[in-house]
Amino acid sequence: MDLSGGLHVYQRPGHNEPGWFADMSEAVKAQVNIPVILTGGVRIPSQAEALLEAGAADLIGVGRAMLRNPNWGAEPYG
Repeated sequence: MDLSGGLHVYQRPGHNEPGWFADMSEAVKAQVNIPVILTGGVRIPSQAEALLEAGAADLIGVGRAMLRNPNWGAEPYG
């Protein structure tokens, strides 16, 4: 199940942190027995890792960041 908010410059009011829907994906993840994908606001790999380690989702969906940088997951980030 992929939790996201839109297709064109969506921003969730009051949320500008990586993983805008993390609170929602955590709640859904606790109720279902299928993988949950969190999409929205993840710009660098370390943000994705932190959300996964926190249990916010099983997978992280990344689109725009990878369009900007096709080596997004291969490059080291500090």
